[in-house]
Amino acid sequence: MARSRTARTLLLLLLLGAGAGVLAVFKVPAYEQMAKRQWRDLRRPAVPAARTQMTQVNGRAIPQDPAPFASASTLGPNLHFQFRQPGYLLSEKTSPAIIRVVKDVADSLVSISAGITFTTTDPSPDLRICIRLDHADGSPMEWNEKRLLANEHYPNKAERFNFEWLLRELPVQPDDRIAVFLRNRGGADVTITEMDVVFRSAEPLGTSSHP
Repeated sequence: MARSRTARTLLLLLLLGAGAGVLAVFKVPAYEQMAKRQWRDLRRPAVPAARTQMTQVNGRAIPQDPAPFASASTLGPNLHFQFRQPGYLLSEKTSPAIIRVVKDVADSLVSISAGITFTTTDPSPDLRICIRLDHADGSPMEWNEKRLLANEHYPNKAERFNFEWLLRELPVQPDDRIAVFLRNRGGADVTITEMDVVFRSAEPLGTSSHP
């Protein structure tokens, strides 16, 4: 009995010591930032397999968007997708991804916006707009997403869902790549009729690095 009590006491002390060690680590700013960084990396959503393919034409990468994003109209670097009636049914956990090279859509990228017009019968769909920035070699850089909130959603009605990501001090390079896609983690039947992607620069595109 005494041995059992002693073993429990030692185990409790070890657990308390381990917990204190973790708390001590999180009190050091450098370790705290590293832990947050690793947690974000673990949560980073994968870019869907159906994605924009870059075709080389005269030394320039020309984007070929996957269906259903193939019928896009452009105004400068910005994209507007109008889907055929009754719309695109997003019933899987991810959507195809739209990918662009930073230098093709901005001189000095300061924000990325994406928005959809959609309807769903689900009162609380787990619907998210996700934006990823990756380096030219494919290594991950940063990501962000916005989830549709239940109190901002009206079932069975056409509604707009928008997300703007302000990049602030993020050191974006001209050859970095932007991926924009949707996440439908709950698998609700979501019908999309329009989608827009807007790239904002500190200056109008073409006034600095572009000829």
